[in-house]
Amino acid sequence: MPTVAINAHLLSRQLGYRRAGIHHYIEQVLSNLPPQDGWQYTVFTGDAPEFLAQLPLTTIPSRWPTIRPPVRIAWEQVVWPWAAVAQRANLLHSM
Repeated sequence: MPTVAINAHLLSRQLGYRRAGIHHYIEQVLSNLPPQDGWQYTVFTGDAPEFLAQLPLTTIPSRWPTIRPPVRIAWEQVVWPWAAVAQRANLLHSM
């Protein structure tokens, strides 16, 4: 089954700039993914909101404190490619 790996580290439970446009965009993308007919969705998150538990996808939380921009950028550049390979992702989507 093909796997789509999605970087959702810019989702946030806390109010602030991270709850602005990019948060809502990612939330809408995840909430409106096509049916899983032949697809598996794996979402990599930091501080994940509760609504993710209600969606038909696999969530993998990070142990890195990606709320801090330098840490998130390091995660995206170093860990993200290896994590996607470990999940055998066929497609990467990073917002």
